[in-house]
Amino acid sequence: MKKLIVFYGAGATYDSNFNVKINSEKSFLPPMDKNFFETEIVQEIMVDDNYQAIKFFIKNIIPLNSKLSLEDLWSNVSLNLRQLRFKTYDWKKETGKYLINYSKYYGDYYPYSDYLTESFTSGPIGNRSTQNTPIYNWKKFLGDCERDLKRLIYNCYSKLSIEDNKNSNYEIMHNIIKDFDLNILGYVSFNYDLALEKSLSNYNYLDVNIDIRNPYYIQNFPFSLILKLHGSLNWQNTSSSSDIIFEDTEIEPEYPTDTLSANRYIEPGIVPPTIFKEIINHKSDENEPLSRLLFTQWKSVIRLLSEADKVIIVGYSFPLTDYHVQRIFQIANMLRRGNDKESQKLLYCAGCDNKKDLLVERLSSITQIRNEDIRIYNKFSKLIQSRTLKSFLKE
Repeated sequence: MKKLIVFYGAGATYDSNFNVKINSEKSFLPPMDKNFFETEIVQEIMVDDNYQAIKFFIKNIIPLNSKLSLEDLWSNVSLNLRQLRFKTYDWKKETGKYLINYSKYYGDYYPYSDYLTESFTSGPIGNRSTQNTPIYNWKKFLGDCERDLKRLIYNCYSKLSIEDNKNSNYEIMHNIIKDFDLNILGYVSFNYDLALEKSLSNYNYLDVNIDIRNPYYIQNFPFSLILKLHGSLNWQNTSSSSDIIFEDTEIEPEYPTDTLSANRYIEPGIVPPTIFKEIINHKSDENEPLSRLLFTQWKSVIRLLSEADKVIIVGYSFPLTDYHVQRIFQIANMLRRGNDKESQKLLYCAGCDNKKDLLVERLSSITQIRNEDIRIYNKFSKLIQSRTLKSFLKE
């Protein structure tokens, strides 16, 4: 039996009959990364709920950077926050202005605590003592930007709905695949949203206690397996838990406003869509619950991809900065060559019309799949109605 793995990006949800309803009167198409802050839904949300940290950063730090993607802004914030330790810039001036600007909107009420309880050392060298005490934190401005971004993502994707008389393209695709003699190894999603989950009657996530290298799981996993490389809005991550909890619905971020509970939080377990992806790269995070879970996701995708005879990719554009995804295909193909497996077949569904020859060349260099084994089709909604899909699944 041939083995298949399917990858889904933001373009799949965008073209899958889902809308985001902010209230009973307004609904929008879910935003994608490109020009994220110019989309209707993001502009509408940021008017209704004042995301002062994000607005202040865009206006005062990168005022000439127009047409920002989500990755652009989050990478910029994340890089500056992580490099505070370089002490090339202390951000005190900007933080002070931000707090003044903040108080104009919120008065004495701060959506996030202005303190963070942190460990710090004091005393001469050789006689250091470590204390936990509330101290004023100059990282507040950049930290608030990251908290704003997580709240914004929740508000953009947590209210996905589909009209009663429609089926999602995810569901249609799944049903088409089931008609063929194929072993569906899993669905790999780069999305935070639950559009795929809402479209499947039964699915499972892969938790940290399962070793996908065991052949049993490749052949006998009970339900549709979903692996999410950037996390998910229904993965509950809390400051007090040693594990990520899989919930049925999206997790709304909750951050403290008082000093005594300054380090407590509840938030969805999601990875910033940045070039760095520190949570899977930085050694200091290896024992964090979300990091452990994401290590499992990334390692398992490589394993399953190395087993797959056929690959379908829908709505993922392979950003030039995402070397992590390129590495998945590189390592999977190294494993395949070591096991003398035949070349994979790839069906790639783009979100819009592309010059096929150039796209095939680019995909081949990324995936290490031969040009002649790559097929291109445009738009998810058209793919599921096409002969190309059925022909690809049948061959």
